[in-house]
Amino acid sequence: MSERPLPWLRKPPFCTEKDCELVHNANSLDQKAIDDGYSGICCGRITEPEKYVHTYNKALHSNQVWLCIYTPFKGWLKFKMCRDDLRKLSVSVEKMQKAMGWKPKGEV
Repeated sequence: MSERPLPWLRKPPFCTEKDCELVHNANSLDQKAIDDGYSGICCGRITEPEKYVHTYNKALHSNQVWLCIYTPFKGWLKFKMCRDDLRKLSVSVEKMQKAMGWKPKGEV
């Protein structure tokens, strides 16, 4: 009997990215969750990051991360991100949680 991966280690059914090594599937987004109208986020490492190195004006973007968001209202939103993008997103989420009065898990 083959062992199935844990739900958060399975790609969502709508994922078509062959070069994504899944790191986390928040909400364990599967077909049932999608059919029930839930949203979800998943992220993974880009297995061939050299395909996604771009320069825009003077800025070098060495994208190494996929961040994908699914909502029943907008569908699937896919972002290729570099380290700086991910860092800025992390800081922004933390600031928004504080502004909304929500505290990150583990904070008193």
